[in-house]
Amino acid sequence: EVNPPLIITSIGAFGPADGSGEPGQGIVTKFDPGDKIGILTLLGGGLLQGNTPFLYKEAAGWVPEDENIEYWADATYIAYFPYSEDMTGVLDVADIEKMFSPAADQSTPENFRASDLIVWSGQASGSASKSQLNIGFSHKMALILVWPIIGEDNDIEISDVNVTVSSGGVSYKALEGNDGFWCALVKPGEAIVNVSYSSSGEDYAWDNEDEPLTLVGGNIQR
Repeated sequence: EVNPPLIITSIGAFGPADGSGEPGQGIVTKFDPGDKIGILTLLGGGLLQGNTPFLYKEAAGWVPEDENIEYWADATYIAYFPYSEDMTGVLDVADIEKMFSPAADQSTPENFRASDLIVWSGQASGSASKSQLNIGFSHKMALILVWPIIGEDNDIEISDVNVTVSSGGVSYKALEGNDGFWCALVKPGEAIVNVSYSSSGEDYAWDNEDEPLTLVGGNIQR
């Protein structure tokens, strides 16, 4: 008897860009009811089963939205979040990273969360009658955190703060966090941060155009 694999998921943390300090957990730390992942099955370098969506339910865990995946001892499975119907013709993780685009406007928690691409690739464990996919997702976008510090002791009151991150020809509008920081998820590569704000009736702007950041996927750049 061949049964579909049981799906078990976990989500890793972002690593520090300089290899030191504490890693950051990121926005997608757990799955919520209604979240949807996609799973692809590959065998011998070809696509065996396409972009199969699974829904997360609090009591039942991951359930297929329509058809289920099959167990193949030698197959490679690729899982990713957030699900997209456009992920067709995918043959490896690199294809997913190329096809995925973070939201240009990440100023809402919903758009920011939808920009946090997480991916896993591996094989099923167990046997045909009782197998499972132990999916350990890792972040593929780079997370950039910006703290606008004005004055020597950050004691100058500012307003109308706007933070954008330009990378790969796209300008990403950052999300304002709860502790005075702004954050954005962008594809790996060079990035320029632009900060504008008002203080005492005057408008100000800052950027790092002379020294662009080099962002690495799965890492935090502060």
